[in-house]
Amino acid sequence: MSNWSLGLIRAEGGTVLQERFEGHLKKRRDSLVDSQGSIVFTDEPVPPFITSVEDFIWCCWRADPAKASSVLPAQLQPADPVTVHLAIYRFGLGWGLSHTTGGFLCLAIEGWDSPDTAEAAFILGGYMDEPGASRWRRHISPATSGYSVFRRSGEDLTHELWSAEGLVVRVRSLLQSVSPAEAASQDRYVSYDEAGTLISTLFSVTGRNHACELQAVEFGPAAPESWRALMPTELCWSLFHPNMLCNLSAPEPLFPDKVPRAASRTSLLATLGRLGWPACILSADGRILQQNPEAAALLKGTSTGSLGRFDHEGARGGQQASGSPVRPLTVTRDNGLPPLLLQFLPIDPAIVSGDEELVLLIDPLVTRRNTPRVELLQLLNLTPSEARVAALVGSGLPPPDAALSLGLTVGTVRSTLKTVFSKLGVNRQAELVRMLGRLDAG
Repeated sequence: MSNWSLGLIRAEGGTVLQERFEGHLKKRRDSLVDSQGSIVFTDEPVPPFITSVEDFIWCCWRADPAKASSVLPAQLQPADPVTVHLAIYRFGLGWGLSHTTGGFLCLAIEGWDSPDTAEAAFILGGYMDEPGASRWRRHISPATSGYSVFRRSGEDLTHELWSAEGLVVRVRSLLQSVSPAEAASQDRYVSYDEAGTLISTLFSVTGRNHACELQAVEFGPAAPESWRALMPTELCWSLFHPNMLCNLSAPEPLFPDKVPRAASRTSLLATLGRLGWPACILSADGRILQQNPEAAALLKGTSTGSLGRFDHEGARGGQQASGSPVRPLTVTRDNGLPPLLLQFLPIDPAIVSGDEELVLLIDPLVTRRNTPRVELLQLLNLTPSEARVAALVGSGLPPPDAALSLGLTVGTVRSTLKTVFSKLGVNRQAELVRMLGRLDAG
C-alpha cells in the first residue's frame, strides 16, 4: 500500500474507508486477472484499438527541403515549410497489460491532410522493444528492435531512443511554467506496410499536454542516414504528455488500385445531396446516367426529366467557343418558374469515364449563402489543402492574403492554384471567382 493511501486512511481515521480501499484493490486485482485471462484466449489485437501512452514527448523542428524530398517516396512531397516530428514514449500493447517503449520519426507531407486539417506525416521508421516492434511492423510501419529511456530532473526532461548498435537520438526539453492544456487531435500517418504498400492510419489522441522549450535534438552514432538527413535547421517546440489515450484506426491503402465506379458515383451524388446540391452524371450525348433524389425532384415535369437527357450539344459547343469551361447552361421549366442553371464541373476520372460529366443543378429561387465551399471542392477532386486555397482565392482574396490566412508561403499558394485551375478546368482567378460565386448565389 502506498504512503499516500496509508496517510489518507489515517487522516480519515476510519475502518470503513480502509475496507473501501481494500475492496477497490480487490476489484482492481480481479480486473487484472480477467484481462490476463482474455489475453491467453484472444488472438493478437489488431487496429483499431485504444492504448495508453505515458511519458510522451512530441517535438518539432525544421529541416533542409532538398534533403527532406530525398527521403520521401516519389509519390509524396514534403510540406512547406519542411516540418519534422519525433515521438518518444512508453505505451500499452493493444488490449494487453504489458507495456513497451519506443518512438518514431516522421515528416509532414503535402496533399494528404489529417481530419483536423493539419498535414499528414510520413513515418520514416521507429525503434521499439519486443513484442512492440514486431506488432508495429505488422500493422503500422517498419520498426527496428530498440527501446526508449526517459529521465526527469526537476523541469529538465531527457528522452532517448536506443537500438542494439547504440544511441539513435536524444531530445532535451525544458518544462514551461504554464498550466497544462487539454488536448485532442486526429492525425493521419502514411507509411509502408510489410507488402510495400503505402497505407494511411489515423491516430486519435486525448490528454493533457505540458508546453516545453525544445533545447536540443542530437542524433547518435546508430541513427540511420534517412534520419540524419533531417538534422534540425531550426528548433520549434516540444510537448510533454505524462498520460495520454491513443486510438489507432485500421490502416487503409493510400492509393487504392481500383475504385468501384458505380458505388463511387452513388456515394458522390448522395454526399452532394446531403450538402443541398441536386446533381447528375451525364454521358457525352447528354443522357442522365445517374442522379440524386434532389435532382430528380427539380427535373420533374421538365422535358429533360421526361426524356432522361439534356439537349446540350449545341450549348457545349458554345462553351468551348467562349473559352470559359465554367459557363452555365439552362433548363426551361413550366409554370413561369425561372430556368434551372446547369453547372458542368470536372470530376475525378477514377469515378467517371473520360466522356462523362458531373452537373450541378442551380435553382435561382434557392439561396445557398452558407454552402460549405471546402467540402464541395473536395468532392470535385481537390485535396483538403487545395480546397482551402481555392475557397479563399475563389472568394476574391489575393494569393498573398490567402497565404497569410492559411499560414503558407505565397509560392505554395501559387503552386497550389496551378493544380486547382487544372482540376477545375479554369484558366485564371477571375474564372474561379465567377464559378464559386455562381454556386454560392445559386
